[in-house]
Amino acid sequence: MGGAHSILIGVSTIRKTWFGPEIILFSAILFLVEFMRGAMLISFLPIFGEKQLGLTLDIIGIAITAHYLIDTLLKMAIGYLLDRFSIRFVVHIGLLFSLVGVLLFQFAYQPWIFIVAAAVYGVGISPIWIVCLTKVSDDQRATQMGFLYTIWFIGLGSGPIVCNILLDYSTKIPYYLLLGLSFAAWILAMFISNRQNSTVTSLPLREQFAILRDRLRHMRLLLPGMVLQTMGAGMLVPILPSFAEDHLGMSGTQYSFLLLAGGAFTVISLIPLG
Repeated sequence: MGGAHSILIGVSTIRKTWFGPEIILFSAILFLVEFMRGAMLISFLPIFGEKQLGLTLDIIGIAITAHYLIDTLLKMAIGYLLDRFSIRFVVHIGLLFSLVGVLLFQFAYQPWIFIVAAAVYGVGISPIWIVCLTKVSDDQRATQMGFLYTIWFIGLGSGPIVCNILLDYSTKIPYYLLLGLSFAAWILAMFISNRQNSTVTSLPLREQFAILRDRLRHMRLLLPGMVLQTMGAGMLVPILPSFAEDHLGMSGTQYSFLLLAGGAFTVISLIPLG
C-alpha cells in the first residue's frame, strides 16, 4: 500500500510540474502557431499565391524570406520588449499582428501587399518561443523543453499535411481554417499570466555579442554546412508544391504523404545519428 501511495503521489507531482496549467496553455498556443506556420509557408502561400492570386514564384519567395527575416530580427528584440512590457502584452500583440497578416492575404493581389502580409504574419510568430523559455521551471527544464519541442515538431509537421489535403478541394477551406486558428491563438493569449518560472538574467548588449562571437567561433566548421543546408531548404519551399503538382502530377494528399515520409525518415535518422 505504501508503495502504491508513493507512486500515486509521484504521478500527481509529475502532472503538476510537467503539465501544469501554464505549460498546457503555452503548449496549445505553440501548437497552433507552429501548425499555422507550417501550413502557411510550406503549403498554403506557394499554392494560394500562384493559383489564386496569380503571383510569380519570385514574389512568393521574397514574401517567405520577408517572413523569416522579420521573425529573426524580432527575436533579437523580444528580450528587450519583455524587460519593459508584460509577457501577456507582448504575446497578445504579436498574435494580433499574425491575425492581421492572415486577413491581409485575401486582399494581396498586388505583390507588395502579399510581401507585407507575410512580413506582418512573421511578427506574431516571433515571441512565443522566447516566452516559452521564461515559463519553463528550473527543476523540470529538460522534461518541459522536451515536451515543448515535441509539440513544436508535431504542429510544424501536421500543418502542411492537413493543408495540402484541404487544398485538393478548395483554397478557401484552408484559408478560413488558418484564420480561425490564428484567432483562437490570439484569444488564448489573453489567459497568459505574467509570472516567470525561470530566473532570467539580463546581460549588457556587449556581453551578448561577446557570447555570440564565442559560440560562432566554436561552431565555425559547422556553419558553412548549416547555412547551405538551410539555404537549400528555403529555396525548395516556394517551388516544391507547384513542382509536385505540375511536373510530378501529384495531388495535395499525395504531396502530404511525401512530406510525412520525409518527416518520418528525419525522426528515424535522429536516433542512430544521435
